[in-house]
Amino acid sequence: MSDGTVKALLFVDDEPSLVEFVKELFEDEGYKVHGETDAHTALAYFLEHSDAFDLVITDQTMPGMLGTEFARSLRAVNTTIPIILCTGFSDEIAQKALSEKVVDALLQKPVRAVTLIEAVEARLP
Repeated sequence: MSDGTVKALLFVDDEPSLVEFVKELFEDEGYKVHGETDAHTALAYFLEHSDAFDLVITDQTMPGMLGTEFARSLRAVNTTIPIILCTGFSDEIAQKALSEKVVDALLQKPVRAVTLIEAVEARLP
């Protein structure tokens, strides 16, 4: 974040403690973070505030909507927003989403904090 502007992230995971941890982690790094534990709620929020975010991080396995489905919905609204997908296992659906450029990066869980920060910084100007 060398240009001095505050970058905004949307983080979605069904584990509330993980959402809080990632919010604190990135806020300590100078980011603005909106966290959600439900993909449908996150999608509705994104639809209302699509210009407010610079990057999205989502879990793959969530109740009600897979992360890849969520990412496809985001792409329908904003084709250029960077999306990082986190998954706990080698997932053919997630790999396909990466190869089709539905997501920009695929990280295997558990993700180390430094790895997540590096992945975000590599995808933001």
